[in-house]
Amino acid sequence: MVYKGGMVEVVETLETKLKRHEDALVACMAEITRLREENARLRSSENSAHSVLREVYNDPTASPAVRVKAAGLALPHETPRYRRPYTSCWRALHGRRPGVCW
Repeated sequence: MVYKGGMVEVVETLETKLKRHEDALVACMAEITRLREENARLRSSENSAHSVLREVYNDPTASPAVRVKAAGLALPHETPRYRRPYTSCWRALHGRRPGVCW
């Protein structure tokens, strides 16, 4: 330990610094491997774009912003668009567009 201006400064030895950096490198390599596997799984031919979006928005480890974006992109494929049900029937029954006077 080295005393500097009333404060204690801990001097890290070369061996402990090397060990700390080796541990960080191992953790980074494990994360890179995990991300490569996930990328390969998501790009596999078994997954459609919609199934990937569903997987992303159901993933609790994904950030909320990513989950909301994926859910918004998947929504049109999961629920039908709302259409006014009477428009085509109106034309068939009355022979004119709704709102047009006789």
